[in-house]
Amino acid sequence: MDSRWVAGLTTEEARETRRKEVQSFERVFSELRAILEKEMRSSNEVDFTSPSWAYKQAHTIGHNQALTMVLNLIKDK
Repeated sequence: MDSRWVAGLTTEEARETRRKEVQSFERVFSELRAILEKEMRSSNEVDFTSPSWAYKQAHTIGHNQALTMVLNLIKDK
């Protein structure tokens, strides 16, 4: 579990409660991971014949980075 889930919690009891809450969402997180992984875009989707290809490629990279951040937060173990 990512340590950001318990960041800012000061007592061990609060951290343990949060750990249990996050673990109880594992089934939903698993489905969300599958959805987000399908949303990942390939850099092959960028049309290099377009004058704005660099912007489209940058957008694709940023899109994938945002999805990866969420995937890292909800990954199991």
